[in-house]
Amino acid sequence: MNDQTFKVRDNLKIIKTGNEAVIYSQDGEKIHVLNRTAYFIWERLSQNKSLTEIERDMIETFMVDDPSRLTLDIQNTISKLRSLDLLL
Repeated sequence: MNDQTFKVRDNLKIIKTGNEAVIYSQDGEKIHVLNRTAYFIWERLSQNKSLTEIERDMIETFMVDDPSRLTLDIQNTISKLRSLDLLL
């Protein structure tokens, strides 16, 4: 999964609100709120970045307490986004 990239659905609207983002489908039936970290990952996924690249960006941007856990946290976020049908 480290070098795998994901494609975000292009039929979604994203509104950034402070440290969060609201994502909703074009038809308005589904609404999701992403916190700052999930939105950070979302942005990198929309840039076709791999898990390794996202990890590097997060370490450069955030104070990461436990880098060994970072991969799992990113994978869990990606899995959640997939389960919400926000990624292809």
